[in-house]
Amino acid sequence: MAHATQKAVQGTLRTLIRLNRESEKGFRVAAECVSNRGLKVLLKSCAQQHAEFAQELEEELAQMGERPSQRTTPLALLHRGWIIIKATMTAGPQDTERVVLAECSRGGRYILDAYRSALALELPSELADRLRRQQEELASIHQQIEELKGIGDKQLVVRLFNSSQDVAKAMEALEASGLTDQDINVLAFDKVMTKYQGDIKGVTIAEAVSSASLSGAVLGGLIGALVGVSILLVPETIMDWQVAPWTALVLSILAGGLVGGLFGALFGLLIGSSVVEEDTFLYDDSLAHGESMLMVCANHQQADQVATVLKQINAARA
Repeated sequence: MAHATQKAVQGTLRTLIRLNRESEKGFRVAAECVSNRGLKVLLKSCAQQHAEFAQELEEELAQMGERPSQRTTPLALLHRGWIIIKATMTAGPQDTERVVLAECSRGGRYILDAYRSALALELPSELADRLRRQQEELASIHQQIEELKGIGDKQLVVRLFNSSQDVAKAMEALEASGLTDQDINVLAFDKVMTKYQGDIKGVTIAEAVSSASLSGAVLGGLIGALVGVSILLVPETIMDWQVAPWTALVLSILAGGLVGGLFGALFGLLIGSSVVEEDTFLYDDSLAHGESMLMVCANHQQADQVATVLKQINAARA
């Protein structure tokens, strides 16, 4: 196999950097949308790992005299905004977790495919070794996401506790429900947490506003189109407006899109602000007071019950 050209290597690095940056933002959004502090911490740790991988590859690219683009794609931004809105509108914390975990799983498969394609090239040995290490760690992240989402008839349930007394109560309740020590794992908080260092001020709100305003504009435009068509069917109305029929239709669509976009932007602003406020409180509380992470492997029929039991014991915290 012939060595990849420098241009091909640079293109590969740019692709992996972009995907890691988008994955970082995706995990950050997923973490912001859940109220379960244990899951929130795990997802933000994943975001930080992607950020570190992107930085490593940016340094590789810089050594070649190239600078990576820091811009996000509009579609990715809108997609993250839509995840925020969809998760917020989903009823029940467990259902919200399923929504965001499904998105994380989809993104994980995509970036792992990109790494496999990159390693199929004849890369410089040091770079290839770095990509293999990153790929292995990303595969581990993806495996954990799949376990949280559910593999076969098993699902991993996590919860963060602030005291050993609460952990003992939780284990007693779980064992009373039929689970065994082999199904329950208790880990020190600092062993499973990597603090997220990203600067996200205003980012989540902007993403929610962008996605909601676009959705509102589309919906408003459709309503405007229906109004315009109904106007076309009533010639007297058009005569009163003293405009051509097709002009009336276009004006209705534009007016509907504008009004829908404005209402959507306001809706997105409210949702984004609420998500950021709650996320900041819960994440800061986790960093300040979290002591132990309880991980429970349950079957699908038990998973929701286990989550409810753990939340009841940990009722003072999300």
